[in-house]
Amino acid sequence: LGVLFGNKNISIVKEMYPARTPTQIREQLSLMTCDYIFTCSIRSSATAYANNGNSVHKYLFLHPPSTDPRCNGTVSHCASIQETCHGAELDYIFNTANYTGASFTQDEYVLSKETLDYWVAFVHGNPSQIGWPQYNPEEDNNLGLDIPDIHIVDHWRETYCDFWDTWGYYGT
Repeated sequence: LGVLFGNKNISIVKEMYPARTPTQIREQLSLMTCDYIFTCSIRSSATAYANNGNSVHKYLFLHPPSTDPRCNGTVSHCASIQETCHGAELDYIFNTANYTGASFTQDEYVLSKETLDYWVAFVHGNPSQIGWPQYNPEEDNNLGLDIPDIHIVDHWRETYCDFWDTWGYYGT
């Protein structure tokens, strides 16, 4: 932690992500890394783009795939925090689980088709027409791709992102 955030800041970071046991430490490091590198820095960038008049659409892939060893218990750091790992949505966007010898559940096939529909609408410039709202920084609204339903998730990990926003990202 000291290398990333400076030795004087270790206690502040530990307060945000408290842990005592080795399992808790691994889980909190996984959450902290995901928050800092992905979730919160993306929120910061999306806010900046939206506040400058750009059309922004944000999503969260919330379903831990049964086909992904990082999420199905084979590799515990994602399963133990009940989060999806970075890139877990790729099999759903491209419907490629069978190329790795895995197979989707019936619900996962539906999620894959719906995810692809959102991506196609995004590429064609009309995601709002199928229910993917334009990003509003005040709401931090995200399209939540999940089973059993796709829904809007507002203020995802807001407390943590507000914390990291005070630090900045990537030298900003």
